Amino acid sequence: MTMSQKENELRQAEADAKKVVAAADGEAKKSIALAEGMARANELVARSITTQIIQWRQLEIQQDAVRKWNGTLPQYNGGSGPLPFLSVGK
Repeated sequence: MTMSQKENELRQAEADAKKVVAAADGEAKKSIALAEGMARANELVARSITTQIIQWRQLEIQQDAVRKWNGTLPQYNGGSGPLPFLSVGK
């Protein structure tokens, strides 16, 4: 192998290494951008949750429980705690 062939192989190896580094750098930047986007979306969702929304959701859950209830109390209560009663308002 001649000196110029060795130099060409060395240049090629350096070019290949630079390509690998550039690809890894691009993937890292992509991952960071995705994570920052998700963090921003989570911040927006967190700010949009208000006390009224939480109360509304609790009422929806309670309404679903009332719809599913067949009107009978459980035959067995698995503990010494109180029976679960739903608040039906005044």
